[in-house]
Amino acid sequence: MKYKKLITTVGVLAAVVGGVSYYMQTPKNENQPGQALHGYLNEDKTLTFCIGRSPRALSPALVADGASYNSSSRIIFNRLVENVRGSTELEPALAESWEVSPDAKEVTLHLRKGVKFNNNDIFTPTRDFNADDVLFTFNRMLENDHPYHSVSNATYPYWNIMGFSSLINHLEKIDDYTVKVYLNSPNVTFISDLAMDVLSIYSAEYADYLLNTLHKPELIDQKPLGTGPWKLDQYIKDTAIRYVINPDYFRGPAKIGTVIFSITPDPTARLAKVITGQCDFMEAPNLADQDKVIKRYGLKTNLQTGLNVAYIALNNENKYLQDVRVRQALDMAIDKKAIAKLVYDNQVVTDNHVITSTMTGYDPDLKGNSYDPEKAKELLAQAGYPNGFDITIFVQPVARSSNPNPSRTAELIQQDWKKIGVNATLKTTEYQEFIKQTREGNFDAGTYGWSGDNGDTDNFLSPLLSSGSIGKSNYSRWQNEEFDRLVVAGRTTADPEMRAMIYRQAEHVFFREQPFIVLGHSELLSIMRPELVGYKQTPFGFIEFYGVDKVTPKTKAKQN
Repeated sequence: MKYKKLITTVGVLAAVVGGVSYYMQTPKNENQPGQALHGYLNEDKTLTFCIGRSPRALSPALVADGASYNSSSRIIFNRLVENVRGSTELEPALAESWEVSPDAKEVTLHLRKGVKFNNNDIFTPTRDFNADDVLFTFNRMLENDHPYHSVSNATYPYWNIMGFSSLINHLEKIDDYTVKVYLNSPNVTFISDLAMDVLSIYSAEYADYLLNTLHKPELIDQKPLGTGPWKLDQYIKDTAIRYVINPDYFRGPAKIGTVIFSITPDPTARLAKVITGQCDFMEAPNLADQDKVIKRYGLKTNLQTGLNVAYIALNNENKYLQDVRVRQALDMAIDKKAIAKLVYDNQVVTDNHVITSTMTGYDPDLKGNSYDPEKAKELLAQAGYPNGFDITIFVQPVARSSNPNPSRTAELIQQDWKKIGVNATLKTTEYQEFIKQTREGNFDAGTYGWSGDNGDTDNFLSPLLSSGSIGKSNYSRWQNEEFDRLVVAGRTTADPEMRAMIYRQAEHVFFREQPFIVLGHSELLSIMRPELVGYKQTPFGFIEFYGVDKVTPKTKAKQN
């Protein structure tokens, strides 16, 4: 690739962002008036992030995708419980502590005092975060008659994927800083669930003002306010998002004053912007030749195995795919090492497990199928299809952290399946239509990925494979009573060794029945300018900039 020519071309693209009319608001730290934060004027520091696509919304309750969470919950909001930076370990956030009842059906949350919500041009909070905000956040999604339930035509996709309406009975405000959550069934994973982006906490006071004073409740999702390290300043759709510092952030002000998300769909253009300094950080690079480019231009990388899985969903209601021998044959026919090289540049852990090797219940003795086209042909013949059949592969139209190039993946699988007589037609459509059709079962096979967001095994097995998730995130539409019983048992068992044994049994059922085809677990690569220090990649694939600093030869930073 001729990078000099590329950089010249991207200079024109960068003018789109450069031409945005950003206005600087220098926030004042009310707790330390007139003083430099952390010993220097971090208000003057700007970090520009080249993000691959626009968020679907800046309101985490409304969405179920990484780009939207990166643009909202990971920068504007907080949750009751969060993960330690760069880890799956839980830590207190808006809840300082909690207790779980012996039967795992009641959770008491003790809330942090003195946490302030951000303000914007239409609203300034008059009180700190308290229990009313927790009840508003949950009840908006839980109660169908809640005044905000249908605002913004909300469907709460991830809330529904997780089955929270069935799990949660109700919430009770004990006092201003104590909330009790009552569950309909025991669930030992619920504290981990509280760290999910969909449960980011909104301001009840702001909601009341928008509904009863401005009469514009939809602004809660269009001009969101949270307690996070930055607040939304300006959003120009498909161009850029600008955030400015929250000087009152309860963990201490961020080291970067302004964060700009430069929306740049082309990964080559994103890389060129980082090379030229127009962006400081990029996600989802095109992996081809990236090592050579990084070394040439002195860029930094962060590489970590992700809690994700890339897979091919097989519609188990399809007349061909109902037969486990056919599903196994399609798995055996795929050269996964070729996909690892040509799609992931070998930055992927290729195995047949739904869960990663770090998760509870992973059984290293389970190997699954090997690449064996001849054996695949035999299985097809045994199933009654010696001459193969025709099938359609729905291709996910966007790159994800679990799969950087779904189109190339589908093309390689198409070639492999042709060798065993299965003629695959590739079909690409707009993302929302892709989700709609596959959730409704109007497909044969499809390229999919899943990224965990709390580190628990249940967060993979339940949404991807339980019968209760059909029509939500069980795209293979597989139903197995034995598997369902094991998943419920794992969710309600507190003993770690017993949970591990249960999940190993569930894995055995998956390997035996082959409801979908696992391609592997991608490694998460981020590329950044050498001036950035302190970045820690989340294993969930999200991007977080709190704790990151931008240094020059004249400044030295203390890393968190």
